[in-house]
Amino acid sequence: MIEIKPLREVPEYLDDVVELCYSEFLAYMKVNKLTLNFFYSLEAVEKLRKIAEEDEGEIGVPQTLLALENGQLVGIGTLLYKSYEENAPHYPSVAYLAVAPTHRKQGIGAQLLSALASSAKARGYHKIFLQTDKAGDYYKRRNWEFVENVVNEFGECQVYRYEV
Repeated sequence: MIEIKPLREVPEYLDDVVELCYSEFLAYMKVNKLTLNFFYSLEAVEKLRKIAEEDEGEIGVPQTLLALENGQLVGIGTLLYKSYEENAPHYPSVAYLAVAPTHRKQGIGAQLLSALASSAKARGYHKIFLQTDKAGDYYKRRNWEFVENVVNEFGECQVYRYEV
């Protein structure tokens, strides 16, 4: 059974979160781990540590949710107030969603998205956004609506909106 928990409640998973983020980002960007570690390791760990430790404040985000199965991290979803400068009007934003390759096609990503949407709604938001460059069909099948194309630091991508 999958449990969805905020990273703040289980900070002992921080190293696993970093590893899952790295492995998925590396697979997507097709760069070697040494290169990525050199440029991003300290910055990424510090950002995740800050998310894990900081108070949510008045806006209720950022929030990182973990999908756990029998004590093992199998997925992660993060909701940020603003993930990229150019998507400032599209907030809060699902800035990261990843499921371990061994646990894909089991509905875990959808569970994380649902939990993030519920969290946003509980904090008074009526919609959430995300950017993707290759998973548009996945989000369309889950009732996300295309908003526009944008260019961010990784290239061209699409913005989607979900009414919560």
